Amino acid sequence: MKVFLIVLLGTVTAAAANEAKSFIHPGIWFKQDDFDRMRSMVQAKLEPWTTTAARLVAGASKTRGSGASVVQTNAYALQDGGSNILYLAMAWVITGDISYGNAARDKINEWSVYQSGGDCLRQGIGTSSLVNAAEIIRFGSVNGARVSWPSDEITNFENMLTKYMMPTLETLKNNGDGGWGTPAINAMVSIGVFCDNPTIYDKAIQLFKYGSKSVYPDATACNGVLEMIDDKGQSYDSGRDQPHAQFLITHLFDVAIVSWNQGTEDLFIYGNNRLLLGMEYGAKYNLNETVPYTQQYNCFGQKKWGKCITSQNTLV
Repeated sequence: MKVFLIVLLGTVTAAAANEAKSFIHPGIWFKQDDFDRMRSMVQAKLEPWTTTAARLVAGASKTRGSGASVVQTNAYALQDGGSNILYLAMAWVITGDISYGNAARDKINEWSVYQSGGDCLRQGIGTSSLVNAAEIIRFGSVNGARVSWPSDEITNFENMLTKYMMPTLETLKNNGDGGWGTPAINAMVSIGVFCDNPTIYDKAIQLFKYGSKSVYPDATACNGVLEMIDDKGQSYDSGRDQPHAQFLITHLFDVAIVSWNQGTEDLFIYGNNRLLLGMEYGAKYNLNETVPYTQQYNCFGQKKWGKCITSQNTLV
């Protein structure tokens, strides 16, 4: 997927790089065939798709009927609102009911005026869901039918992402240690695809692989996959608690999905299957199996979370 245009002096201009890379749409967390498969499973009344879809649609119905969905200066509202809008977009492609898609579009437009700084954690969580919803509304279809979204409204949303979201997400270099940084990387790679911006996209892939120090010379935070999961599968937050340990890995997993959907690189196997090792470690621990554990240090050699205190699981 990476395309390098070699010019006379061996340099590649940013403009040429931007022009060369072509993105697949929809192609962030989901592709069109994913939507078609989900809908076909539900129409065939197969389980667990039917029950799961019914729950999603029930939640989306409440959001669709609500008033203003956001407080545009509140990063916590973005964290929750992004997920709610994604449910609306998913409800449309699963049911074919255009009212869900229209409601998602209207609520996405409300976020186009967002200018708050926030922090890279909550903005990362909310933005990744919000941009995925926008990808569905802009590029998804149901039996060829699309949601109408005027180009000027799309441009307003893209400008908000690049002008206001990106600067806060990039504070991960100093404020994005561990699970604060991985959601920001997830949001960045999503923005890169939606905005057809290879510079942002490639930056996110590099952050996934090598961490903040590889992108920002003044970085003080660790957040790359090899910094977050060791060669035995223990994650940066394994000694903290399971919600945080799983959260950290989930956002790395999402980045790998995007890279897979774009045909860029198989990040699931990167670093000798490092992401898979982290997932297997968490599964074993939560099945009450014994897993190895050592005191965790970050990429600067600083001690982090201590051992878990539990009577059910064993850390050795």
